[in-house]
Amino acid sequence: MNLRFPPQVEAAARLYDLPPALAFGLGEGLNLYYSRRFGERPPHQLHVLPGTFEARLRERLDLPRQEAIAAALAGNGYGVMVCTGDWHGLDAIEKWGEDLSLWPLADGWESSVAGAAQLIEESDGLYRRSYTAFLDEATPYFKGLEAPRALLDEIADEWLAIAARLRAGDSLERLGSRVLRMASRESRFWGLILDQFGTGI
Repeated sequence: MNLRFPPQVEAAARLYDLPPALAFGLGEGLNLYYSRRFGERPPHQLHVLPGTFEARLRERLDLPRQEAIAAALAGNGYGVMVCTGDWHGLDAIEKWGEDLSLWPLADGWESSVAGAAQLIEESDGLYRRSYTAFLDEATPYFKGLEAPRALLDEIADEWLAIAARLRAGDSLERLGSRVLRMASRESRFWGLILDQFGTGI
């Protein structure tokens, strides 16, 4: 499987001589950020990698590997699930879903649709598939990761299906409802992770 990772992850993996999947996971790299920047192109923007990725990765490299993986899984889960007032994690998915039908009100909205579809496609489902490889890295240390791994693989496929419908020009209102449902799917995945590695939200 030809997994894809953000360029910053590939660079960090080379710097620290790590498999990219391990670097991605230890740096708590799986998230989603949504912003509206009217007057720019595209006016609606998405990205995945947190700005704290490299700092988190360096912290984890100082820990024994099993402890580092457990801490990174929990930390990434909290980073997605806990609301901090900006549009990231589940909040970003929900806000994106709620906004999608309103995108045509912004000048240049077509570039937002194209950009979202491109990101999903080029990242093989917003890098959700790539994170399954981090779960594979964790499997020698921890049992019980088969179910969340299978679920995340399905989630990646579902994001790719949304990208295909964006490309096809489907109703943005209908696609917004699909994006909102993805928040529930992602919550289910991270709930499984935090059930095993978290200490409560």
